[in-house]
Amino acid sequence: MKTSKEDMVDNLNKLGLLYGGCTFFVTILYTLIQYYSKRGYILGVRLSRKMALSEKVKVLLRKYKLMTLGLGSLSSLAIYFLSFILGEVSLSLAFTVLILVSGLIPLVIFNKKLRILSKEDETLPKVRLVATGLNQDRFLYKKNTYLAYGLILVLILGLGIKIHLAYPSYPQKLAWHSDFSGNITSFTSKSYIKVQSVSILSLIFLVFTMATNYALTNTKLRISPDDPDRSLGNAIKMRRLWTYYCLGLSLLMTLLFQIGLSGFMKRANTRWLIILTIVLIIYALGFPLYIGIRYSIDGSRLATYDNLGYEEDDKYRILGGSIYYNPDDPSFFVEKRIGIGTTINLGTWQGKLIGVLIILSLLGLILAHI
Repeated sequence: MKTSKEDMVDNLNKLGLLYGGCTFFVTILYTLIQYYSKRGYILGVRLSRKMALSEKVKVLLRKYKLMTLGLGSLSSLAIYFLSFILGEVSLSLAFTVLILVSGLIPLVIFNKKLRILSKEDETLPKVRLVATGLNQDRFLYKKNTYLAYGLILVLILGLGIKIHLAYPSYPQKLAWHSDFSGNITSFTSKSYIKVQSVSILSLIFLVFTMATNYALTNTKLRISPDDPDRSLGNAIKMRRLWTYYCLGLSLLMTLLFQIGLSGFMKRANTRWLIILTIVLIIYALGFPLYIGIRYSIDGSRLATYDNLGYEEDDKYRILGGSIYYNPDDPSFFVEKRIGIGTTINLGTWQGKLIGVLIILSLLGLILAHI
């Protein structure tokens, strides 16, 4: 029989391996980020086709990959050993910090080097076409989208009613946490708010996915000057595909919370919780990666035309091109050049507000763990 101290060490060992493995996986994603970023840019910098295929750029990309892989590997080892020092509570914060450091530092360094090269690129067109203000109704079938989200809301409410009616059958002590072996490590006293917390989480995530969907389908639209009609068609196709992704994500989260997590609290059985978690992770990570590799955020990878970098706003992209700051741009959401999805314009008051909230949240986490 293992002592409680041995169980704790064993659990920290497994937790450290999990976070270390996740860190290394994210490192691989950072290393290969060019393969699922917006077409027409090299690590977020617009270059002509001739310069993009030059030996100088190839060397810089190789060095970027080596630095990212090296820092990420060190971060993976660091997070494993930190698991024994920090324990379970602070490990997620250390994981987040190391992920940001191992991915952002190489990106900032090599984005700057590529910007210097772009200034030497005499074949790079200096004026590109930017289209904005197009009718958003063209991007998705609004009635069908609202209906789909409405059906998910009905499902959440229906499962919430079912959980409410089953409240008397819940044990007085609800299963609350488990270790990696599936053994329950802590219980909590039964209450209506705790039993229905799964329904509350489902509703919160439904609002979150709807907001994400809105951001993805209402970003400032840019059209390639090489083939505007085809570029517009690809953008419309992709924004509909992102809508399907958000709907699927919301549905899976609802099932995870109100079936998997609810069943765990009631019967202390982790089977459905584990199955739904695995399915959700594969979907949440796999679908966007597939979109990025196959299509890109704006559908630019569907095209065969060249010179797809058509944004004359390098100076507004900071921290390796990962943050957009342009006070003269009224657009709140803009497409990412690097990676998948959208980002906010920190030059707007809405963007500043969200930035402040993020910083305050991080400070709160740090103070809570001191």
